[in-house]
Amino acid sequence: INIIDIDSHTILLSSRKDSLGKKIDENIRKAISALQKNPSKINIEFIRNSKKKHFDMFIIQAIGDSSKSKEIKYAASSHIEAEEFINPMLEVKDYLGKSVEVILATEEGQNLTSLKFLHKEKNTSKCLKKIIDIYKNKSASHEENAFVEAKGYRDIPVFAVCRPISLTPENNIWLIVKEDRNEALGYFSKRLFIDLAVSVISFILISIFLFFIIKKIVSPLESLSYASEKAREGNLDVRVPIKANDEIGTLSQQFNSMLDTIEKTQKSLEKKIEERTASLSETNKKLLDEIERHHITMKSLKEKEAHLQAIMDYSPSIIYLKDLEGRYILANKKFYDLPRFKGNKEKLIGTKAKDHMPQDIAEEIEKAEIQVRTTGKVIRTEIPVRQTKNEKWLLSTKFPLRDASGKIYGTCTFIDDISERKRFENIIQEREAQLRAVIDNSPALIFIKDVEGKYLMINSQYEKNFNIKQSEIVGKTDFELFSKETAEKIFENDRKVINEKIAIKKEESVEQADGIHTYISVKFPLYDFSGKVYALCGISTDITDEKAKEAELRLLATAISQTNECIVITDKDANIQYVNPAFQRTTGYSPNEVLGLNPRILQSGEHSKEFYENMWNTLTSGKTWEGEFINKRKNGQIYYEEASISPVFDSSGKIINYVGVKRDVTDSKMKEEQLLQSQKMESVGRLAGGVAHDFNNILVGILGYSELILTSIENNSEVKKYAEEIRNAGERASALTRQLLAFSRKQVIEPKIINLNQLIENIRNMLSRIIGEDIEIRLKLQERGLGTIKVDPDQMAQVLLNLAVNARDAMAKGGKIVIKTSNVELEKKYIKEEADVISGKFVLLSFADTGIGMDKETQKKIFEPFFTTKKEGKGTGLGLSTVYGVVKQSGGYITVHSRVGKGTVFKIFLPRVDVKEISDIVDVVEEAEASIGFEKVLVVEDEETVRELTREIMSSKGYRVDTAETPEEALEKAGNGAGPFDLLITDLIMPGMDGIELSKKIKERNPSIKTLVMSGYSDNEFLRNGGLKGNIPYIQKPFTPQALLKKVREVLNSK
Repeated sequence: INIIDIDSHTILLSSRKDSLGKKIDENIRKAISALQKNPSKINIEFIRNSKKKHFDMFIIQAIGDSSKSKEIKYAASSHIEAEEFINPMLEVKDYLGKSVEVILATEEGQNLTSLKFLHKEKNTSKCLKKIIDIYKNKSASHEENAFVEAKGYRDIPVFAVCRPISLTPENNIWLIVKEDRNEALGYFSKRLFIDLAVSVISFILISIFLFFIIKKIVSPLESLSYASEKAREGNLDVRVPIKANDEIGTLSQQFNSMLDTIEKTQKSLEKKIEERTASLSETNKKLLDEIERHHITMKSLKEKEAHLQAIMDYSPSIIYLKDLEGRYILANKKFYDLPRFKGNKEKLIGTKAKDHMPQDIAEEIEKAEIQVRTTGKVIRTEIPVRQTKNEKWLLSTKFPLRDASGKIYGTCTFIDDISERKRFENIIQEREAQLRAVIDNSPALIFIKDVEGKYLMINSQYEKNFNIKQSEIVGKTDFELFSKETAEKIFENDRKVINEKIAIKKEESVEQADGIHTYISVKFPLYDFSGKVYALCGISTDITDEKAKEAELRLLATAISQTNECIVITDKDANIQYVNPAFQRTTGYSPNEVLGLNPRILQSGEHSKEFYENMWNTLTSGKTWEGEFINKRKNGQIYYEEASISPVFDSSGKIINYVGVKRDVTDSKMKEEQLLQSQKMESVGRLAGGVAHDFNNILVGILGYSELILTSIENNSEVKKYAEEIRNAGERASALTRQLLAFSRKQVIEPKIINLNQLIENIRNMLSRIIGEDIEIRLKLQERGLGTIKVDPDQMAQVLLNLAVNARDAMAKGGKIVIKTSNVELEKKYIKEEADVISGKFVLLSFADTGIGMDKETQKKIFEPFFTTKKEGKGTGLGLSTVYGVVKQSGGYITVHSRVGKGTVFKIFLPRVDVKEISDIVDVVEEAEASIGFEKVLVVEDEETVRELTREIMSSKGYRVDTAETPEEALEKAGNGAGPFDLLITDLIMPGMDGIELSKKIKERNPSIKTLVMSGYSDNEFLRNGGLKGNIPYIQKPFTPQALLKKVREVLNSK
């Protein structure tokens, strides 16, 4: 019993194992085709067994309920072999007749059993069909005698009896019993020939005999025919009566035996069919379930097969599958597109490689597939394919196909064109070789560690530095190579790279055989194809020597950056490449502003072209140039610097750079100039002071005696006119000496604590009268909180008057004067720029005009005595020198700022003093009336003219005057009883003892005596402090009689 897949015509299930998977016979295919047209029909087919020369019976029916589905997918086929089940029942013994045959045949006359006379079997169907047709005709005409006489398949007349056997309503087979007519009637013919010679008399006897003989023969035959008819109708209980033991009896007996056998066989078959039917029903049910599951599985498999085929077809690879015998069972479109397989899709399945390609190639393929099937391993083979222009590479990947149980049932092969990949692999191999060469020849250490810190690879330099082989370090960590402290620091850096997935650059120090080495390590993560960090790579450069050099360079750089000398480095074309911070502090230019520029940006124009040519001739000849520059800062300010510029040579002796070391000497130059100026001023001052002192003694006599003359003659006297001219000339000379003393700071001053604003307001009208109406005066005085100063009010007034006169002369066409006051604090920066200035709190007096201004050379000389830019007869050159002397004697500072055509600004800084009371400021130059006195006065003067004049003036007003030429003489007179004196008038500077000391000694003897000091000039501390020490009054030479008498009266009247 077989279950057949109608679509594939393949046996799916079978009671015989050797039939599984086989294709069905073409005749069964036709029967199944007929079955598809009428699924409810049961087809019985008899198929010739070519090997055994007989026909087998096949019963074919559809599986499933054909009423529910017109389309059937499976059929059941029952195969009954004639030789085993049918032929034994139809066997006829030879003694019944050599030509007697029992035959089963189809409606078409096809014999289903073996024939005795096989050499004539080609006519069998036609003859048997004729016998059956004769029988059908007789049956149709209701003839009782179904005995058939016809020509047999050997073209010999036969007698035959046939009966139909109904297997199904649609299928009948015929049972035919036949014998050759000659054999059946042979013995009758023989007897007839013998008896022809018998007489007629015997005819009746012979006729009667023949009648009985025929009756004896025909009757059994009729009985046999009747029995055959009943058997044909299905009545197997009928039997042929046996009346004799002759051939007919034997035939009848044999026929009855055949019916018995058929009946038994039928019952046995019915029983077997019944049993088989029951078994088949159960099996059929199971088969239906199994078939359903199989159908679902097959459907799923087909879908998967379709999916697989689609996947395979869309794959860029060539794919094919083979069974265990090496036969192709499946392939994709790429495979069929190959030239040798194109158009052979249907012919490919079931064939082997040797059917399509050269034997050697096929054998190699078969060998590889056998290895896959036997080992179960994947085999990859790269196959070079030679082409005309270049080489092509294919990659063959073979792997086993396994069923659900793991059993190998075939192989699968992928073939990919890897030519491009091979090309890239070659390139990569070359690059890898190059990279490995770079890595191994790199002076840096290169290494790779996994995420646990274990070394995976090191380069040759690493092996050399640490005297370790790669094979010895792979798998180890830094904790196995270095100290714990070192390893922990390295591990911390490694974890940062791996955890944060960043590259880092760190300095790492490690122990080596020759000591601690410092490395600069660049570490970065390595990623796999999934983007996961699987390792880190490090590149470490030994910077131990560089660190030492770096320390030296850092020290040098620190020194260069912190030195006050400017460092400038240029290229050979004098373009600036480096400047240090001192350069910016000195010039005001930042490094970014000057890099790439020429140092000529600092030129002030003070040097000639020849100056620079000489410098460059020296430098280009390879020598060092040393000298002094007058340069200009970024803000335009001129400064001085000493410079040493040297060429820098390369290894070949070629000049590649210039380096200049320059020192700002502006302060020292200014201080030097100021010192020289100060020394010059001091020398001039000493000279002027000496001249003024001696001249004042002369002027005392001139002025004093001229006054005496004027008071002793009449008003209309001609001599009075001469005396007045003498006095006027003496007064002019006296004013000149006062200016000289003011410049030399050796005049006697009377400092007082005043408010500068009050002084300015007091002399404002006087200033206006001096400068004229075409010049405007503006006052911008600090209204609140202006500090107090300690100065001689008269001298400070003289300063303002002199500045006003100077401004007036500078503004011939009119202009404006602005006088400002304010509190200021001088800072270190200003102190640095202005020599001899100390920091502190000052009151600033600013005096500005809009005059013609001055150039720099003029500004340098304006405070020198007798220097003037005015025309002859327009000035003495002592105005500004007097201002300078008064300011300096008052402890202050004066500066001038002027530009030609832009005017001039004088700034006077006077020290602030903290006091509660401010002295009253009286009008300047108040004339006192001469006083008459009677007191006793001692005059001490080493200059006879002054001494006698003083005695004469004092005596003329009633004073009792005694004189002494020397201090010793004065002490003697004061102590010998000539006293006591009421007043001591003494010169300040005298040989052997000054007037202050003399006053002290006389006071020891006469404590009530009062003192008046006379002086043409003095460096004495007494004068510099305004005569306050000891409260000793003084009078400045030269003086008029009125001034002397007034001062004497003030002193005598004082308490």
